Formats: sequence, structure tokens, C-alpha cells
Amino acid sequence: MDNSWKTAFTVLALLVSVRGAAALDCRSLRPQYEGKQFVLQHNLRVVDNEASWVNFVIAGNFVPVGTAVTIEKVGRQTVRVSVPSLNRRVSMDLEDGQPTCDAILGRVLGATAPSLAQLSELDREGIRRGEILVGMTRGAVFMAVGYPPYYYAPPFLGDRKNALNHDPSAQKLTYVGSTWDFIPVSFAADVVAAVGD
Repeated sequence: MDNSWKTAFTVLALLVSVRGAAALDCRSLRPQYEGKQFVLQHNLRVVDNEASWVNFVIAGNFVPVGTAVTIEKVGRQTVRVSVPSLNRRVSMDLEDGQPTCDAILGRVLGATAPSLAQLSELDREGIRRGEILVGMTRGAVFMAVGYPPYYYAPPFLGDRKNALNHDPSAQKLTYVGSTWDFIPVSFAADVVAAVGD
């Protein structure tokens, strides 16, 4: 094996070990979540009984906002959720989640259901359909499809270093439709002005 291959393997091994050392570990949250009941704060997209912290906007069906859930188990990078009203178990993948497990779960789970009473009919329709519609308010978008993934929203696409500066109140947010399908959403005065390019 020549030196260039040895160097390449060494660099790859270092990258893998650094990534593994910095990987998200949610197990410290077990006392706070395991065995406890919560209510979904936004629609939770599910594909084959698996959900992701990315909350893909297009793929799969969803468990509706306001649904009561029980956290059965918190693993290193997954959370097993029981949905008694649907007789369903969902495994929520938090691998590579940003910024922390607690921040992600804090947005997904709450003590009470969010109120839809003061929302417009358009907002409620988008939430019922799990879609982003032009004219929806920012809060209704978050209930319909969740918050955008940290690295696909301002300050920069894919900028993990600045992920903690993520601004959900930015004028433009980027959601993930499916694996590599990005959906930009533009706001004007906290109302959706455009969806897509």
C-alpha cells in the first residue's frame, strides 16, 4: 500500500472517530422523559413507524398535533414513542440532531396541546393536511410540519458550526420534503408568502 492510501485511510479513521465522539447521546434524558406522557406540539411525519428529527414534509403519513403520546424508551440516538390512541409505536431517530436532544424533544413534546382556536381557517386546514400553504402564519406552519431542521435553515445551508444560531423567525426557512428534496418557505410579516423556488 503506497503512502497516499495510508494517508487517506488515516484521515478517514480520524474523521469517523471525531464524528463518533461528538455524536448525539440522549440517554441522560431518560429520567425526564421515560414513562411519561406528553402531547405532540406539531404533526409528526412517520414512514414505516419511524420518524426523524428532520420531520420530512412530504414522505409518509403523520401523527396529528395534539395527540397524546408516552415515551417508552430513550436510547443513544432514538426515542421510542407509544401512541395509544392509534395503537401504534414509533421510533424517532435523533441521529445527527441539532442542537441537542432536549431542544428537539422540547419542540416536539409538550404538557398540553397547542390551541388552534385563534387560528384562521387556512391555518387549521394546513395543519389538518400537514402542509405548508401560502397565507398560513408562521406558528401554524410549525404546528403543521414542525420546525425546519437546523442545518437547512439560516444562517447557512449545511453550516453545522453555526447551527446554534438557527433562527426560526428568519424570513426564509428551508424544509426537507424527502431525502434530498429541499423546500424553501418565504415569509412576509410572519405569513407564508411563497413555498418552493
